[in-house]
Amino acid sequence: AGAGAGAGERVYYDVTLTRIDSSYGMYGQHMFYRATALHNHVQGLYILWTRWGSIGEDGQYQRTPYGSREECIAEFLKVFKSKTGFPWAERATAQPKEGKFKIQPAGGKSVAELQLERLHKLTPFALPSWSQLTPNAQQLLRVVTDTHMLESNMVAGRPFQLPFGVAHQNALKEGAKVLEEIRDLLLQVAKLNEKATQISAASASKAAATSKAGKGGGKGNEGAEDEKGPRCWR
Repeated sequence: AGAGAGAGERVYYDVTLTRIDSSYGMYGQHMFYRATALHNHVQGLYILWTRWGSIGEDGQYQRTPYGSREECIAEFLKVFKSKTGFPWAERATAQPKEGKFKIQPAGGKSVAELQLERLHKLTPFALPSWSQLTPNAQQLLRVVTDTHMLESNMVAGRPFQLPFGVAHQNALKEGAKVLEEIRDLLLQVAKLNEKATQISAASASKAAATSKAGKGGGKGNEGAEDEKGPRCWR
């Protein structure tokens, strides 16, 4: 669904969000959340399509129909703010909030933009009102405009992926910085392990030398006693 935001400008309520938490569990948490406001022109419905899950998996999805454009957009704005922590109007300038989702720049055109392009390619003609259509024609339109089509295009067999080609430059720099910090920590751990191994080896060598010295001293006393021979007491 698009709305005029100025002269010749159109706003698409379509967004992809991501959240990465490397401290979560053993392998971290890598989540995505997708929200799109769509308009079914035939049935006159506005649909809020949401999809969420782990990056690389199909995830889950939900489609919620609304009778008016205002209701659909209001719910979209509510969901967006709950996920990011700031309103939709501040999306271009707001800084990501701790523990919230970040906006992922779209790679390619959004679903809403593709929908608009398809509409522009249609040959204009006068459409009869819904009530003027025969029952069979109404049933046919219900079938071909079923939202299951959206399911097959957006969900079925298409796991959510985040290729580097669509990653934002700032996100890549931030990721490189985190990797450098991890590398430094691993080097520190390796040095500590090496030092601990050296200390352990030195301690074991010292213990072995002490034990050997103790046993050698005992044998020397026994030898001295043997040289003198057994003592006899009268």
